[in-house]
Amino acid sequence: MKIDFTQTLKMISGEVMKDMNEKNEAVDATIKMAVVNALLAPQKEEDTGINKIKKYELAKMIYNSEGETDITVEDVALIKKAVEKAFPSPMIVGQVNEMLEK
Repeated sequence: MKIDFTQTLKMISGEVMKDMNEKNEAVDATIKMAVVNALLAPQKEEDTGINKIKKYELAKMIYNSEGETDITVEDVALIKKAVEKAFPSPMIVGQVNEMLEK
């Protein structure tokens, strides 16, 4: 399936969410930022080494993507699980899930 990870995250009002980049500058928050951060975030549960490597490889691929990117159904499941655990906000979890289910 093809997913465009460059889509912006929006507030309930429709305004684009903001986040800080590596240079501590305010930038538009994207699905890419949320997914990469979630995949690389430490999990409380025990992750196998193989699962950690899968997350790392997927995060690299998404980080370097520009436009639509091919991912597998297994990748979608891994992303959803990581995002649900990393973000307490339904605004982020909901938007990522919507994007992945299109």
